[in-house]
Amino acid sequence: MSLRSRVALLVVVAFSTVLMVVGVVVPGLVRAYLTRELDEQLEQSRFVAPGLVLARDDGGGASPFGRGPAATYAGAYVEARTAAGELISGGFVDTASSDGLAVPDLPEVLDPAI
Repeated sequence: MSLRSRVALLVVVAFSTVLMVVGVVVPGLVRAYLTRELDEQLEQSRFVAPGLVLARDDGGGASPFGRGPAATYAGAYVEARTAAGELISGGFVDTASSDGLAVPDLPEVLDPAI
């Protein structure tokens, strides 16, 4: 085998190896990043979203949960519940963008460990 064919073969093998590694590593990194971003958004909305629903239901008054930008949660359905699990208030955060959306079938008791 000539030197030129050996170099060409080495380049093809190295390029294929790099592509396979990138094909395995990049989706894992993207999945981890998106999961982390979603976790952070859910953690931030834990206190803001019930406040938005309660403020909407009581005419926009003060809420013990605080308030946040409704546009961030457009189309989100939230419920405010007591520690015993009784429903205080529930609905879509932004009613203008929730036309045609179905209310999700939420369980009566949520496992806080999830």
